[in-house]
Amino acid sequence: MLDITVRYSQKVRNSLMVIKRKTKLPHFHTVCRWGLCLSLADDRPARSQKEETTAGTTVFDLPWARFGQEYSELLAELLRIRAGKEGIEPTDQNLQKLAESHITRGVRRLAANKDIRSIADLMQLPLAG
Repeated sequence: MLDITVRYSQKVRNSLMVIKRKTKLPHFHTVCRWGLCLSLADDRPARSQKEETTAGTTVFDLPWARFGQEYSELLAELLRIRAGKEGIEPTDQNLQKLAESHITRGVRRLAANKDIRSIADLMQLPLAG
């Protein structure tokens, strides 16, 4: 089991609020899982978000088990595979940074997508493109 806590900045929280409002999804972690998968489908590395999630700028933390729920192990394995592809040692600390980077990129892309107005629109998104 991956033992990390994903930290979110105010900018990510704002993007999450936009997506929740559009889709009516009830929980942040559901939106974050969509964002993670969307970002992992992009072959390019996500840029580090360390400057946005320092102790003083973190808005909220989400333990990995709550983030992933029944998909925790599957999502952790996807992160480990991605870490290997990017030449990153799969330590908990590195996987936390990788998860935060990909979640941030994916959530921002979702929030910026003007075509998303409902859960149905979200379900129609291609994961590769």
